[in-house]
Amino acid sequence: MMKNDIEKVLISEEELQDKIKSLAAELTEE
Repeated sequence: MMKNDIEKVLISEEELQDKIKSLAAELTEE
């Protein structure tokens, strides 16, 4: 169970970084 929680955190961490990168790209384009 602990392992699954850690994997979920890692996945959400990667997703957050991807969202931040795309948001930053949009801001720099403007």
